[in-house]
Amino acid sequence: MTARDHGWVASSGVTGLQTLTIRLDKTAKAPRSYTVRLHFCEPDDVKPGQRVFDVRLGGKSVLEEFDVMATTRTRPKAVVREFKKVTAATELTIDLVARTGTPLLNGVEIVAEDLNRE
Repeated sequence: MTARDHGWVASSGVTGLQTLTIRLDKTAKAPRSYTVRLHFCEPDDVKPGQRVFDVRLGGKSVLEEFDVMATTRTRPKAVVREFKKVTAATELTIDLVARTGTPLLNGVEIVAEDLNRE
């Protein structure tokens, strides 16, 4: 899947977010694996290095010193980062930790990897 497949997701977003907790399955008795896709698109006229942040999923570091502009080199251009085998039970917490400027997030997709599990 490319950012082009879901370009409309980049048309909105949030800056300055530090923590987002998403309810997954309130009846889960055990953790399961998920694929998590995070969508980013720089809305502001910034240069590489002016918005840099880390991302943690469920407390585990998945992106360090992430810079949307350094990645895309142009704006507005969406970028998607995919993480497989993210383990969670009833909820997933996404932490965005500012290094320079404020963090940014445009969209989140969470898909259970074991849908056929009973």
